[in-house]
Amino acid sequence: MKKKELINFMSRIKAHYQDFDINDFKIDEWYEQLKDYDILDLNKKLDSHVKGEYGDYPPKINYLTHDLIKSFNKGATPSYIVECPMCHCDVSIQRFEIHYSRCSAINYLSNKCEKHFGAKINKQALYVMEDDKFDKLYINFLNKIIDKNTLEETKIIMKILYPNNSDEVINDMVSSLFNK
Repeated sequence: MKKKELINFMSRIKAHYQDFDINDFKIDEWYEQLKDYDILDLNKKLDSHVKGEYGDYPPKINYLTHDLIKSFNKGATPSYIVECPMCHCDVSIQRFEIHYSRCSAINYLSNKCEKHFGAKINKQALYVMEDDKFDKLYINFLNKIIDKNTLEETKIIMKILYPNNSDEVINDMVSSLFNK
């Protein structure tokens, strides 16, 4: 924000609140506190204040800046950490969907491998495996167990194997497998 924009902003406040004083010292102080914020955001916040329950009193700086993102941070997503409910690892929110998808696939592989083949798999090795290699292994495994599943499980597998096919085509494919 430029100082001229701040002076215009403060004049808007004065238009709503006649007791609001504008002087050089106040301009300098307010500029120091508000210079990093977008003037459009501050104007919206002022409009909200004027119409709000405390609209009888001039706004304070802490109200005007509360929940606003500084101009230089706009567009940057804060990095929040969440816990994966499957593996209990801490994961950034930006990577959570990818991580959770991998965890789900690994748990599915582990459960089915133990159920159908009586073998335990090294989950840790799968977590660190490169995406392309993991995807190939996962598809190969799905192909091996497809005839060992229920109708509903087979439909889910077929949707994974053939994501571009419609539900109708998938249902036809599954029906032909189960009618053999």
